[in-house]
Order: sequence, then C-alpha cells, then structure tokens
Amino acid sequence: MPEQIDLFPTKASQHPDIERHPPVGAGHPDTSYAAAESVAGTPAQSARQRVYDFLVEQGTWGATDEHIAELLNMNPSTERPRRQELEQAGRIRKAEWLRTTRSGRKATVWVAT
Repeated sequence: MPEQIDLFPTKASQHPDIERHPPVGAGHPDTSYAAAESVAGTPAQSARQRVYDFLVEQGTWGATDEHIAELLNMNPSTERPRRQELEQAGRIRKAEWLRTTRSGRKATVWVAT
C-alpha cells in the first residue's frame, strides 16, 4: 500500500510546498509604501479613481459597496479594497445612515469627503 499523504497538516511547517513569508505590510512599512508606489498608474489606481469619482457623483446620497460594484461593473473583490484605500486616505467616509442591500441586510453607505 502506498504511503498516505496528509493533505491538511496541522502546521504550515509540516507542509513542504508552503513558503514562509510574513503577512504583507507586517512590520515592514518601508516595503509596503514602496509596493504602493510601484502600482501608481496601474489598474488598482484606476479602479480606486473610478470608485472615488463615482462616490463624488453620488453626492450626499452616497453608495454601499454593493451599489458601487454593481454600477461600476466591478468585481466586489476589486471594489472593496479600493474603497478601503480611499477611506484610509481620508477621501471618503461612512455616512451617518445605513442602506438595505438586495439580501435585506443593512450596509454602510460611503460618501466622498
């Protein structure tokens, strides 16, 4: 009988194919900033600008992540990080109200600052 391989080792160190790297930005702000600067002019910057421009157009009405992604025809996995970057940069903020999503849940509304 062939040797059985453990597909789900309990520790990453037990799996030979897992590279050991610290999480992005973990204790390495200089490299994080360098990485951010290296993407200037890239699709991420373009997507971030599209999200920001859209929120400016929405005015005080704002938009939820769901609304932004849907109307910009943007994958939510692309939209959400760009929106988070804008929030961290102080270019947008949470509105003082929530809005109901298609699933019936309440979601944060974002507005440009």
